[in-house]
Amino acid sequence: MMGKKKVVICSMLFVAMFGCSSVRKAQINSELQDLKSKKDSSQSRLNSIMQSISALQSQMQSNHSTTLGIIRDNPGKVACIASGAVGLSSSNAFSDDAKQLGTIVGLGCLTGYILNEDFQKETDSFVKELNNSSERETSLHFQIDQATRAWQDEKTLFDDLSARVDHLNQELLKLE
Repeated sequence: MMGKKKVVICSMLFVAMFGCSSVRKAQINSELQDLKSKKDSSQSRLNSIMQSISALQSQMQSNHSTTLGIIRDNPGKVACIASGAVGLSSSNAFSDDAKQLGTIVGLGCLTGYILNEDFQKETDSFVKELNNSSERETSLHFQIDQATRAWQDEKTLFDDLSARVDHLNQELLKLE
């Protein structure tokens, strides 16, 4: 009778051990499914943010190239800016480029600026265009910085999810 009792107790323990293991496996698989879904969503957001950053960088490069082309195509107006006849703020992203080319052309435009009303209007419009380009450049740079921070935050989340998935996979392997 004592032998049967031991067999029954051992059988119950055996079933309990494997039953608990099966329950834990099911829990892990359920958690893994949820975490993998979150990880996939995070990966998708990372890709989307990277595409946004790339598009913003492309827009900034295009704005920069276009503006430098406008500067090169308008040496007389640039010379007026460089001579100080027309003010371009030092915070303008293109002020150094304009000043460099302006010194090559010279300061002779000051007289033209003062004496020619059409040239004065064109130059003032040119300065406005440079200021608008500078504002676009500053705005794009700010947007890139924001997107980069968003990407870094999302990458931290993605790495955390990846670590949790790896940990659960390791636990699942130990149960098998």
